Amino acid sequence: MFLSREGRRFTDESTEMRHGHVFREVSYQHFPVQPMNIVFDETMRLAGQLSPGRDVLPVGHMVLDEGYEWSSDNQAEIDKGWIVKADTLAELAGKLGLDPAVVETSVHRYNEACADGVDHSFGRNPETLAPVATAPFYAVSGPPLLGWSSGGPRRDGHSRVLDTAGSPIPGLYAAGAVSSTYSAAKDGGFHIADAYAFGRVAGAHAAARQA
Repeated sequence: MFLSREGRRFTDESTEMRHGHVFREVSYQHFPVQPMNIVFDETMRLAGQLSPGRDVLPVGHMVLDEGYEWSSDNQAEIDKGWIVKADTLAELAGKLGLDPAVVETSVHRYNEACADGVDHSFGRNPETLAPVATAPFYAVSGPPLLGWSSGGPRRDGHSRVLDTAGSPIPGLYAAGAVSSTYSAAKDGGFHIADAYAFGRVAGAHAAARQA
């Protein structure tokens, strides 16, 4: 379950994970982006990797750039302090800097929804509801994150897409996110700048190209 910095549940956690998901659901202050806490229990911890493995869905700087392998039971990340662990919800709330009473109430209401099979607060799909009930309890904290695809086909200085041998494919050009100059430095609209710059380059070259 997701808890706000006030310790309250604020969204349907199972809603499609895409750009704008948390922003769309959060009804309180949108800016600055609010930190959030992902809270789960021992059952969830043992269910599998919290972060997908490289062979499933490799995402994130440490996985892609540094080759980090997330542990199968999340224990290594608990030992590193990336995942906060506590024997009780009150203790967990204290470690997160949250009001224990608010956190306990939030979890209790969520667990009631799981037992009833109806999420009256946010309409979460009953098939995805699972209680946060088995100690110890865990949390991962941080701001909502954004994942994106960047790059793909290689191109030359004329913005022409290259084949696997490095030769231009006649009539095929690329610009923007699909073949970005900026790679991992996408934030700040850099892909838009790439689309403008290399779109112009591609257009000029295509216009001058002999049929």
